[in-house]
Amino acid sequence: MIQDIYPSRLKNEYHNYRIGEKDRLLVFDREGKTLVGEKDGRAVFPGGKGVDANDAVYLFEVDETRFFLKLGDEHIAEEGFERYAIREVRGKFSRKDVFVLFTGYHLWKWYNDNRFCGKCGHRLLIDENERALRCPDCGNIIYPRINPAVIVGVIKQDRLLITRYRRGYAHNALVAGFAEIGETLEETVAREVMEETGVSVKNIRYYKSQPWGNAQDILVGFFCEADGDGEIRMDEKELKYADWVRREDIELQLDDLSLTNEMMKVFKEKRTKTETSPMVPTVRVVAAVICDSISEKRRIFATARGYGEFKGGWEFPGGKIEAGETPREALIREIKEELEADIELGRLIDTIEYDYPNFHLSMDCFWAEVKNGTLVLKEAEAAKWLSKKELDSVAWLPADITLIDKIKEELSDD
Repeated sequence: MIQDIYPSRLKNEYHNYRIGEKDRLLVFDREGKTLVGEKDGRAVFPGGKGVDANDAVYLFEVDETRFFLKLGDEHIAEEGFERYAIREVRGKFSRKDVFVLFTGYHLWKWYNDNRFCGKCGHRLLIDENERALRCPDCGNIIYPRINPAVIVGVIKQDRLLITRYRRGYAHNALVAGFAEIGETLEETVAREVMEETGVSVKNIRYYKSQPWGNAQDILVGFFCEADGDGEIRMDEKELKYADWVRREDIELQLDDLSLTNEMMKVFKEKRTKTETSPMVPTVRVVAAVICDSISEKRRIFATARGYGEFKGGWEFPGGKIEAGETPREALIREIKEELEADIELGRLIDTIEYDYPNFHLSMDCFWAEVKNGTLVLKEAEAAKWLSKKELDSVAWLPADITLIDKIKEELSDD
């Protein structure tokens, strides 16, 4: 998705920095078009040289590059730069560049829409201590606007409810809508599906979330099942298409930036529960695909479970995410406990969604390599280093085997 930019990282903590020559400037005109150049397929942003510190506000940092926002309506024109509507950058630049521009646009929209106090009418000032606008007259404080909205994958047996909006984005989508005052997100799911398609739903369950800066949204994804016959009564003011589409017939969007596309994809690839699955607890775990080198990837490390119902089955080492841990923190801890080694994590390969008889497994799988120590088997009964040709030589556990094809795509043939 758009926010998946690892090993890069967005640092969005507010600082009262002053712009310098090495900093980058995000420029938007009155229509919200942004000024961007291009070099070797990458976005190029105007620099901070010659920019008055009073005309720029610090936004965030990515890869030790600080980004600032140009304030005011003064027109800037630089040779080699063009203006793009925010929707145009989605298919133009890399995921990281689009994430920078979407996030910058989110903040530009907030700053631009809140120049005067809504209580007394005085001009607002930028707060020096936090991301806020403050009225010097009445003390009113305005924080960035973030709109909570849901994305809903409605399932009926082997079909997913696919929609297309009457206005705006033209490709396949899912039911979506904003949360209203006084309702939970689950209530938003049920209401939006009923309003747009006339379908009642049950078994509503959280999937994932993502920021979507070009609309100032935080999108929250849910899957659920149709309750009843699933007859569609489409709201023609909102949608131009709504239908139950078989897994194999689902056409994905043109890129992999959106939560909507990922949800369609996991259903298409049979990685989410259907209405024939009982409501069972979800267990969130992490797994490390340890390779000899993240940069080259010739062999991966697999272990045979040494305990429990699946004893002897081959898997990628890892374990449960504990309360308060991020997936990456959990995986580093688990490998230290299971194999007595320190690992360096690469990017997320995939999130596996798999139904076992008594629980639903949600497993975040990361590339990794050993940073310090030797791999010592403290829980597994056996282990092997496997080349690409050897991946099918062991009996993988049901959830782990669904990752093998993706690993084969990246392993060297050597």
